[in-house]
Amino acid sequence: MSPQPAPFSVTRRRGLTLVEVMFSIVVMSTMLLAALGSVGAVAKARVTQKESVQGLALARQLLSEIVQTRYKDLVDSTFGIEAGESRATFDDVDDYNGLSEASALYADGTAVAGGTRWSRTVAVSWVSPTDPSTTSATDQGLKRIKVSVTSPGGRVTTLEALRSAENGYEHTPGSQATYTCHVGVSIQIGTNTVVRNVQGVALNNLVP
Repeated sequence: MSPQPAPFSVTRRRGLTLVEVMFSIVVMSTMLLAALGSVGAVAKARVTQKESVQGLALARQLLSEIVQTRYKDLVDSTFGIEAGESRATFDDVDDYNGLSEASALYADGTAVAGGTRWSRTVAVSWVSPTDPSTTSATDQGLKRIKVSVTSPGGRVTTLEALRSAENGYEHTPGSQATYTCHVGVSIQIGTNTVVRNVQGVALNNLVP
């Protein structure tokens, strides 16, 4: 009796078809695009938040500077800048009407930290004391100050304030005194002056 060959079995292994491979690529590509979209949205949100904070700080700084000046010039009551005046010598609120800066500057001409390419404009107008949202053709003792700040990316931040002729800044003290009229803080990360947060506020109640 001759020996019989051992039985054997053939296991068939099913491979991936071209259609399945292509489908897998499409699924992976979709997931990758979704992930990249999420990362991009987070990065955009961070930039927007940073611009919002910086724009608000730059608007507050300029607005604080303006409201600390007199309601109107003591010599020439004409609305607007007087002859021969410059930003460094502005002494009343409406001198700032029409001010436009390509980059944020202090009154003495020095650059505001982190304000490069942040443009600022100012509009001052007479308004009605009974309805400050309504402009007036004549001076009724109240002015509206509007400061607009535009980031390098085009984001606009606007702040408004009302300044009356009876504000505390109008009352000159009987003797010479030094007052704290503005409080600010500047926080910088590392040596990069662009990564800086500036906040400040003008004080309403002046204390020597």
